[in-house]
Amino acid sequence: MADKSNGKNTGRIVEIKGVVLDAVFPDRLPEIFHALSVEVPEDGGSRELIAEVQQHLGDDRVRAVAMDSTDGLARGMEVVDTGGPITVPVGEGTLGRVFNLVGAPIDGLGPVKATERRPIHHEPPELDPDPGSLVL
Repeated sequence: MADKSNGKNTGRIVEIKGVVLDAVFPDRLPEIFHALSVEVPEDGGSRELIAEVQQHLGDDRVRAVAMDSTDGLARGMEVVDTGGPITVPVGEGTLGRVFNLVGAPIDGLGPVKATERRPIHHEPPELDPDPGSLVL
């Protein structure tokens, strides 16, 4: 049997409750806030569902929250640890654009012209207003 995970840490879904899913990872647990990827069959093709690890439950099990509909998920489906957090584009190219929870543009304006991506749990930039620009 071929390894579809390309050497990545893979697990299997064991429980689905709404947008919450539990998965078992026999080799090693994904870290908290790591993104998990699931290929969900859909109308003759498939779509990628991203879930974020929220909790280690013990017994090689993690609990994750799906970032989109869990329709089509089933117990036993393969889950792949992406090895990092969910990231979104940042910078000038994102100004005025609309994105979904995983950083994909949903405004119909085509690809984003951004060269940098940051984790969604990144610290915000410091706010240091220029006192001369404040209107009293």
